[in-house]
Amino acid sequence: MTMTKATPILVSCLLAALALAGCSSAPTGANGAATSPASTFVHIHSVAVDPADSDTLWVATHRGIITGSGDAGWSYTGDDLSDYMGFSLHPTEAGVAYSSGHPTTGGNQGIRKSVDGAKTWTTIALPGKVDCHAMTISAPNTIYCLNSGGGLYRSTNGADFSLAAATGLTIPTFAFATVPGEPTTLLAATAKGIQRSVDRGETWSNYSAVGLPTTSLTFAANNPSIAYAYFAGSNPGMQMSMDGGMTWHATSGKLPVGLTAYSIGVDPQTPNIVYAAGGTTIAKSTDGGASWAVIRSGS
Repeated sequence: MTMTKATPILVSCLLAALALAGCSSAPTGANGAATSPASTFVHIHSVAVDPADSDTLWVATHRGIITGSGDAGWSYTGDDLSDYMGFSLHPTEAGVAYSSGHPTTGGNQGIRKSVDGAKTWTTIALPGKVDCHAMTISAPNTIYCLNSGGGLYRSTNGADFSLAAATGLTIPTFAFATVPGEPTTLLAATAKGIQRSVDRGETWSNYSAVGLPTTSLTFAANNPSIAYAYFAGSNPGMQMSMDGGMTWHATSGKLPVGLTAYSIGVDPQTPNIVYAAGGTTIAKSTDGGASWAVIRSGS
């Protein structure tokens, strides 16, 4: 694997791109009913494959949650057009999701939960206090989220949250990923590479790809050895690990020109099916990154 070390300019550009995607409230609009087509994507923040339906992709955007696929089209899940800066599907409970972000009127939502497929939401913790940009869930009820204003919050029961010390964690952190089956082990995609905590976020150490900004990171749900990450400044940026994130090798196929992967989704049943998203574009690979096809582009 050959990687080039990122420059401070590259890091600044990544931070600027993330700021543009998350500084303002989501616009209001007429679209929002569950059956209405979603013709406009405003800043994709997260993609996830439905654990109960491999053909359905969930897309958290600056303006609501959108589901669908490149072939079947796209629809809003409900009429909440909030800015979903943080979003995670529960890995084993169908229809359960958690989110954090901004309502259309501005401010911070805290941490919210949906039990009906993101149609409706209930605030469960820290209302008005946090806006978590990095979020992940480990079954059954361990949740981690990093407040954009500072502080790594965690819950072991899906409801009550406390602050972890997060000693050594590099800021900015772009994404978290828990190792399937190991809720105490957490990896972070940061501006200086991948870091790991084995004590629920209390302490952190460098783990791999030190020095390379890592904008996204995720594990295959059915195989904790397989992980994907995007390393900005490497060529190609998309990398795959077969040993739980310790070492990485480049996927043989390059992402479409101009696509920086700020989120990665992996099919829970078939880890060779991978989605990469950034801006308003989503690309799909069915062969572990050997080739990519754009399934959604434009505004």
